[in-house]
This record gives sequence, C-alpha cells and structure tokens, in this order.
Amino acid sequence: QGTHNPALQWGMTGAFVATDLLFLAAALSATVM
Repeated sequence: QGTHNPALQWGMTGAFVATDLLFLAAALSATVM
C-alpha cells in the first residue's frame, strides 16, 4: 500500500480535470445559448 505511482496519479487527476472542464464548457455554452 506504500507504492505511489505518479503516472497513475497524474492520469487520474488529468481525467478528473478534463471531465470538470468539459462539464464547465457544456454549462457555459448552455448558458450562452
């Protein structure tokens, strides 16, 4: 349990941020439209 995988951690963080940005962009476009 003490093994930290930077690549996996960064991958999960990147995926989370990408999803968040995608959701934000969708909400923004829905508001503008």
